[in-house]
Formats: sequence, structure tokens, C-alpha cells
Amino acid sequence: MLRGRSCDEYVEMFDLSSAEMGLRVLCWGDGPAAFNGELPGRGGGVVSCDPLSMFRGEQSEQRIAANVETVLAQMERNRDDYLWDRIGSVEALGRLRVQAMLAFLPFSFFLP
Repeated sequence: MLRGRSCDEYVEMFDLSSAEMGLRVLCWGDGPAAFNGELPGRGGGVVSCDPLSMFRGEQSEQRIAANVETVLAQMERNRDDYLWDRIGSVEALGRLRVQAMLAFLPFSFFLP
């Protein structure tokens, strides 16, 4: 799975209302999603719990870089199994996901 979704994608995916955007949200297993950094700026709060939290800063960035090509190659092989009307292509999806994952990193903090 290629993780990393923006706040706008979460709003669309879960049909979040303005009132719901002001709530505190528990994100479980969602990896490095920009949503986690963007929601507080929109009046909400996020607690994100993910096993990937064991990786810090540069380690997270390296894992993103190391895995994105593999996942995109798998998606390319299976592109007929997906609907592309919203995003358009595997390449566009890759850019969108990497952008969201990298946007998450400055907002992340990890417990010792």
C-alpha cells in the first residue's frame, strides 16, 4: 500500500463535515499522512498511532524513498484493477502520495 494522504483526501474519503473537522481524531495505522499535520491548522486535533513511528526523521524519509518505486511498480502491473478518474495515473498517484508523506514529516514527533 502506498500511504500518505492529504487532509483534502481524508475529507473526501470520509465525507467529513466542517463540524467533524473540529474534533479530535485518532488515526490508527495510517502511516505518514499529511492529514495528521494539516488538521490542527483547520481547527481539529490528531493523535496518530502507527508502528512506523519507530522511525525518526531521516529514517522515515529513507523508508519512503526505498519503498515508493516498488509500490508504484506493483500498481503499474495492476493498473487495470483501479479507477483512475480522480487521480489520472500511477505517476500522478506517486507524486501525490510522496508529497503528502513528506509534508507529514515536519509535523511528526515520536515518543522515546
